[in-house]
Amino acid sequence: MLSKEEIAAIVDDYDRMKLRIGMTASHSALDICDGAIEEGFPTVAYCKEGRHKTYANYFKAHRSQSGRVVRGMVDKAIVMPSFNDVMKPEMQEEMRKRNVIYIPNRSFTSYSTIEDVEKNKDIYLNDVQKKGLHWFDDIQQRIPYKEIEQHEQLLIDIFGSIDPDGELTIAGSYRRGESDSGDIDVLIKTDDIAY
Repeated sequence: MLSKEEIAAIVDDYDRMKLRIGMTASHSALDICDGAIEEGFPTVAYCKEGRHKTYANYFKAHRSQSGRVVRGMVDKAIVMPSFNDVMKPEMQEEMRKRNVIYIPNRSFTSYSTIEDVEKNKDIYLNDVQKKGLHWFDDIQQRIPYKEIEQHEQLLIDIFGSIDPDGELTIAGSYRRGESDSGDIDVLIKTDDIAY
Protein backbone atom coordinates (compact mmCIF):
# COMPACT_ATOMS: atom_id res chain seq x y z
CA MET A 1 0.00 0.00 0.00
CA LEU A 2 1.08 3.54 -0.64
CA SER A 3 2.39 5.72 2.15
CA LYS A 4 1.20 9.29 2.74
CA GLU A 5 4.47 10.50 1.22
CA GLU A 6 3.92 8.45 -1.95
CA ILE A 7 0.37 9.79 -2.24
CA ALA A 8 1.69 13.34 -1.80
CA ALA A 9 4.19 12.75 -4.62
CA ILE A 10 1.42 11.52 -6.93
CA VAL A 11 -0.85 14.45 -6.07
CA ASP A 12 2.05 16.88 -6.63
CA ASP A 13 1.96 15.81 -10.28
CA TYR A 14 -1.77 16.61 -10.55
CA ASP A 15 -2.97 19.78 -12.21
CA ARG A 16 -4.80 21.25 -9.22
CA MET A 17 -6.91 23.44 -11.45
CA LYS A 18 -8.29 20.30 -13.13
CA LEU A 19 -8.99 18.01 -10.17
CA ARG A 20 -11.89 15.60 -10.59
CA ILE A 21 -13.72 13.47 -8.05
CA GLY A 22 -14.18 9.81 -8.98
CA MET A 23 -16.10 6.94 -7.44
CA THR A 24 -17.56 3.50 -8.16
CA ALA A 25 -20.93 4.16 -9.82
CA SER A 26 -23.37 2.31 -7.63
CA HIS A 27 -25.39 2.95 -4.45
CA SER A 28 -23.69 5.91 -2.76
CA ALA A 29 -22.10 7.36 -5.91
CA LEU A 30 -24.71 10.06 -6.36
CA ASP A 31 -24.10 11.36 -2.83
CA ILE A 32 -20.43 11.81 -3.69
CA CYS A 33 -21.25 13.39 -7.05
CA ASP A 34 -23.71 15.81 -5.47
CA GLY A 35 -21.14 16.92 -2.88
CA ALA A 36 -18.36 17.22 -5.47
CA ILE A 37 -20.52 19.33 -7.79
CA GLU A 38 -21.56 21.54 -4.87
CA GLU A 39 -17.88 22.14 -4.09
CA GLY A 40 -17.10 22.93 -7.74
CA PHE A 41 -15.39 19.68 -8.79
CA PRO A 42 -16.17 17.78 -12.00
CA THR A 43 -17.09 14.13 -11.45
CA VAL A 44 -16.07 10.79 -12.96
CA ALA A 45 -18.27 7.74 -12.32
CA TYR A 46 -16.61 4.33 -12.85
CA CYS A 47 -19.51 2.20 -14.11
CA LYS A 48 -20.07 -1.47 -14.72
CA GLU A 49 -21.10 -2.26 -18.27
CA GLY A 50 -24.87 -2.75 -18.37
CA ARG A 51 -25.38 -0.55 -15.30
CA HIS A 52 -23.94 2.63 -16.73
CA LYS A 53 -26.97 4.32 -18.31
CA THR A 54 -28.17 5.80 -15.02
CA TYR A 55 -24.90 7.71 -14.71
CA ALA A 56 -24.04 8.25 -18.39
CA ASN A 57 -27.52 9.39 -19.41
CA TYR A 58 -30.01 10.14 -16.65
CA PHE A 59 -27.63 11.87 -14.19
CA LYS A 60 -25.27 13.24 -16.85
CA ALA A 61 -24.19 16.76 -15.93
CA HIS A 62 -25.39 19.55 -18.19
CA ARG A 63 -23.42 22.74 -17.74
CA SER A 64 -24.03 26.33 -18.76
CA GLN A 65 -21.49 28.18 -20.90
CA SER A 66 -19.86 29.44 -17.71
CA GLY A 67 -19.41 25.83 -16.49
CA ARG A 68 -22.13 25.94 -13.84
CA VAL A 69 -24.13 22.71 -13.51
CA VAL A 70 -27.76 23.28 -14.45
CA ARG A 71 -28.87 19.64 -14.30
CA GLY A 72 -27.37 16.28 -13.38
CA MET A 73 -24.14 15.56 -11.55
CA VAL A 74 -21.99 13.06 -13.50
CA ASP A 75 -19.57 14.78 -15.87
CA LYS A 76 -17.92 11.62 -17.20
CA ALA A 77 -18.99 7.97 -17.04
CA ILE A 78 -16.21 5.44 -17.60
CA VAL A 79 -17.70 2.05 -18.54
CA MET A 80 -15.79 -1.10 -17.48
CA PRO A 81 -16.60 -4.83 -17.65
CA SER A 82 -16.38 -5.08 -13.83
CA PHE A 83 -16.54 -2.62 -10.92
CA ASN A 84 -13.30 -4.17 -9.67
CA ASP A 85 -11.48 -2.92 -12.78
CA VAL A 86 -10.69 0.26 -10.84
CA MET A 87 -8.01 -1.86 -9.13
CA LYS A 88 -6.15 -2.49 -12.40
CA PRO A 89 -2.86 -0.58 -12.70
CA GLU A 90 -3.81 0.77 -16.13
CA MET A 91 -7.08 2.16 -14.76
CA GLN A 92 -5.28 3.78 -11.85
CA GLU A 93 -2.79 5.31 -14.28
CA GLU A 94 -5.73 6.72 -16.28
CA MET A 95 -7.14 8.19 -13.06
CA ARG A 96 -3.83 9.92 -12.42
CA LYS A 97 -3.71 11.30 -15.96
CA ARG A 98 -7.23 12.67 -15.48
CA ASN A 99 -6.33 14.21 -12.07
CA VAL A 100 -8.97 12.02 -10.37
CA ILE A 101 -9.21 11.92 -6.60
CA TYR A 102 -10.94 8.54 -6.15
CA ILE A 103 -13.35 8.30 -3.19
CA PRO A 104 -13.67 4.66 -2.01
CA ASN A 105 -17.41 4.58 -1.35
CA ARG A 106 -19.50 1.67 -0.05
CA SER A 107 -19.69 0.16 -3.51
CA PHE A 108 -15.90 0.03 -3.79
CA THR A 109 -15.77 -2.05 -0.62
CA SER A 110 -18.58 -4.27 -1.91
CA TYR A 111 -17.08 -5.04 -5.32
CA SER A 112 -13.34 -5.04 -4.62
CA THR A 113 -12.13 -7.93 -2.51
CA ILE A 114 -9.88 -7.72 0.54
CA GLU A 115 -7.30 -9.75 -1.40
CA ASP A 116 -7.33 -7.16 -4.19
CA VAL A 117 -6.74 -4.35 -1.71
CA GLU A 118 -4.02 -6.25 0.17
CA LYS A 119 -2.01 -7.13 -2.92
CA ASN A 120 -2.40 -3.76 -4.66
CA LYS A 121 0.53 -1.57 -3.70
CA ASP A 122 -0.81 1.46 -5.55
CA ILE A 123 -3.66 2.40 -3.24
CA TYR A 124 -3.68 4.40 -0.04
CA LEU A 125 -5.44 3.32 3.13
CA ASN A 126 -5.88 5.60 6.12
CA ASP A 127 -5.20 4.31 9.65
CA VAL A 128 -8.81 3.25 10.25
CA GLN A 129 -8.91 1.33 6.96
CA LYS A 130 -5.59 -0.36 7.79
CA LYS A 131 -7.02 -1.51 11.14
CA GLY A 132 -10.12 -2.82 9.39
CA LEU A 133 -7.94 -4.73 6.95
CA HIS A 134 -5.78 -6.10 9.77
CA TRP A 135 -8.78 -7.26 11.82
CA PHE A 136 -10.93 -8.26 8.82
CA ASP A 137 -11.09 -11.97 9.67
CA ASP A 138 -12.05 -11.23 13.29
CA ILE A 139 -14.70 -8.74 12.19
CA GLN A 140 -16.26 -11.43 9.98
CA GLN A 141 -16.83 -13.72 12.98
CA ARG A 142 -20.45 -13.95 14.10
CA ILE A 143 -21.25 -12.97 17.70
CA PRO A 144 -23.14 -15.68 19.62
CA TYR A 145 -26.43 -14.71 21.31
CA LYS A 146 -25.03 -15.48 24.79
CA GLU A 147 -22.08 -13.14 24.23
CA ILE A 148 -24.43 -10.34 23.16
CA GLU A 149 -26.38 -10.87 26.40
CA GLN A 150 -23.16 -10.14 28.32
CA HIS A 151 -22.50 -7.01 26.24
CA GLU A 152 -26.09 -5.90 26.78
CA GLN A 153 -25.78 -5.99 30.54
CA LEU A 154 -22.44 -4.17 30.46
CA LEU A 155 -23.80 -1.47 28.14
CA ILE A 156 -26.97 -1.02 30.20
CA ASP A 157 -24.88 -0.62 33.37
CA ILE A 158 -22.56 1.93 31.76
CA PHE A 159 -25.37 3.91 30.12
CA GLY A 160 -27.39 3.81 33.37
CA SER A 161 -24.50 5.46 35.20
CA ILE A 162 -24.49 8.25 32.60
CA ASP A 163 -28.25 8.72 32.21
CA PRO A 164 -30.35 6.94 34.85
CA ASP A 165 -33.59 7.98 33.10
CA GLY A 166 -32.50 6.86 29.61
CA GLU A 167 -33.12 3.51 27.95
CA LEU A 168 -30.70 1.29 26.06
CA THR A 169 -31.96 -1.58 23.92
CA ILE A 170 -29.99 -4.10 21.88
CA ALA A 171 -31.80 -4.43 18.54
CA GLY A 172 -31.27 -6.20 15.24
CA SER A 173 -30.69 -9.96 15.09
CA TYR A 174 -30.41 -10.20 18.88
CA ARG A 175 -33.84 -8.64 19.41
CA ARG A 176 -35.27 -11.00 16.78
CA GLY A 177 -33.86 -13.97 18.74
CA GLU A 178 -31.29 -15.07 16.13
CA SER A 179 -28.61 -17.48 17.36
CA ASP A 180 -25.83 -15.06 16.37
CA SER A 181 -25.26 -11.63 14.88
CA GLY A 182 -22.76 -9.85 12.64
CA ASP A 183 -22.71 -6.80 14.89
CA ILE A 184 -24.46 -5.32 17.90
CA ASP A 185 -27.13 -2.73 17.09
CA VAL A 186 -27.86 -0.40 19.98
CA LEU A 187 -30.87 1.94 20.34
CA ILE A 188 -30.67 4.71 22.92
CA LYS A 189 -33.63 6.74 24.14
CA THR A 190 -32.96 9.80 26.25
CA ASP A 191 -34.53 13.14 27.07
CA ASP A 192 -31.05 14.67 27.38
CA ILE A 193 -30.13 16.08 23.96
CA ALA A 194 -26.52 16.72 25.01
CA TYR A 195 -25.37 13.30 23.76
